[in-house]
Amino acid sequence: MEWEEVEKVSREVEEGSLRVLSYTFSNDEKFITIPYSTEDNKTKEAIRMVRQAYNWDVQDEVVN
Repeated sequence: MEWEEVEKVSREVEEGSLRVLSYTFSNDEKFITIPYSTEDNKTKEAIRMVRQAYNWDVQDEVVN
């Protein structure tokens, strides 16, 4: 999936702590889920940069 094809961005967050567990980038046909950890600086920075570049709104999905 190309970044230009992304129509929706969501992130799975842990109930209570609201710790981010993963990000999912999707459109009507495809999706990719990327595990997220605050300790993984390369992934954290890459997601921040691409979110800013495409100005996406992110939907939180709270899980137990």
